Amino acid sequence: MNFEIEEVRKTSSKLSDMSDVEMSVSGYVGAGKDRHICVAFTRGREQVEISVPSYKITRKEGFSVDEIDLLLDYLRRNEAQIKEHASKINVMSAFMR
Repeated sequence: MNFEIEEVRKTSSKLSDMSDVEMSVSGYVGAGKDRHICVAFTRGREQVEISVPSYKITRKEGFSVDEIDLLLDYLRRNEAQIKEHASKINVMSAFMR
C-alpha cells in the first residue's frame, strides 16, 4: 500500500526530490514481542527499510539522514493506520496470486 508520501514532501523544501519515493508495507512478521511490520521506502536503486513499531532501520542504501528522519517522523505519525493496513494483509493469499 502506498500512503500519501506528499505529506512528507511538504515537511521540507529540501525534499522536493522525494516525488518518486514509493512506500511498501508488509503484513505482520514474527510472533510475540518480536512481531513487527517491515516498511520500505524506495527511490530508484535507493532503499530504506524500517521496522515498526521499533523504528529500527534494517537496510539503508542512498537516503540521507535528513530524509530518513522525515520518513521516521511520518511513520510515527501514521503508525495506527500502518498497523491497521498490515493486519489486513494475508501473506499466503498474496503469495498464491
